[in-house]
Amino acid sequence: MTPTFVLLACYFGFCGLAYGGQGVLLAEIMRALGLSIGGYGSAELAPPLVGFALLVGGAGLTVAIGKRAVAMAGLVLFALAALLLAAASGFWSFAFSLVVLGGGYGAVEMAMNSAAMDWEQASGRQAMNLLHAVFSGGAIAGAGISGLLLERGVAYAGILWGFGCVCGLLLLITLMISFPPCGAVSEGGGGIRLLARADLQVLATIGMLGVVGESVANCWSVIHLRSLGATALAGGASYALFNAGMLLGRLMNTVVVARQGARVSLRVSGAVVTMGGALLMTQGNLGLAVAGFALTGLGVAGIIPTVLSSAAERMPGRAAEVTGAVMGAIYLAFALCGPVVGWMAEWLSLNAAIAVVCASGMAIPMLARKMRI
Repeated sequence: MTPTFVLLACYFGFCGLAYGGQGVLLAEIMRALGLSIGGYGSAELAPPLVGFALLVGGAGLTVAIGKRAVAMAGLVLFALAALLLAAASGFWSFAFSLVVLGGGYGAVEMAMNSAAMDWEQASGRQAMNLLHAVFSGGAIAGAGISGLLLERGVAYAGILWGFGCVCGLLLLITLMISFPPCGAVSEGGGGIRLLARADLQVLATIGMLGVVGESVANCWSVIHLRSLGATALAGGASYALFNAGMLLGRLMNTVVVARQGARVSLRVSGAVVTMGGALLMTQGNLGLAVAGFALTGLGVAGIIPTVLSSAAERMPGRAAEVTGAVMGAIYLAFALCGPVVGWMAEWLSLNAAIAVVCASGMAIPMLARKMRI
């Protein structure tokens, strides 16, 4: 295992740690600041929308200054966002903090995913599912640790300062290890134009549907479970269980893709997401809701890494552009899903709104059937 691969694994693990912690901490911040479900859902638009803008427009910048420089800039924004969230006192300061957080996520996602594609092409080995499994492991740790610390009376501001310190440590590691070499010099801006290709359109659409279950779990799982009577620790543990399902699913999916191919992987993933979404809609049963989130995590696990690897195989040597196009579309879906579920929850109920998970799961196998992946 090369130092470069270890560095990429650290990036994926850190993003998972932040992602898992965010799912627990933002719910606590919502309660502390007295934000409504609709207001919270609207603020949740900020990180993925800013990330979407960076992914769509950042391919040229990534090529110009290098993926490592983009990753380091993202880490600085991550640390700043953690400190701003710790100091947030109302809706607007909370929303601004999420804008900065979106910049950090977008920059690091662009750098680490495109660098992982470079590593795959340089080594001739599949790594995307494994690296995304590391992400899931980090998310388990982030959710579990955050829930435990909150349960023991640690203020969320202190936990956020801890995340800032982790950013600083990863910055130091990045200065000592190089990113993988780029596969080609033909990369350039405007990667979103790649979605004019029909095959990439289908892959991007599958990725957008695949992120629905992940978005619902990230934004609403703890809130949904707390509404059913779960404690802060139980809510955090349940979100960690969702990410444990993702970890297991990505490790299993590595084998499925190698033996059966991407299309079989995506069809199975969609079926599992459908079953998980059906359990989430069970009225008032905490146990079934927890099982639903775990099963949803197992199902969505392999969708995005499989889509990214399949897209990269179609456009060798253009990792930054492929990442910008496909991940940009996925971020857009993530951006829309959180607030849409919040608005639907205010109009109907949160239990009814999360039916979108089941619907997305049913659509994925139908799309995967239409093309050779």
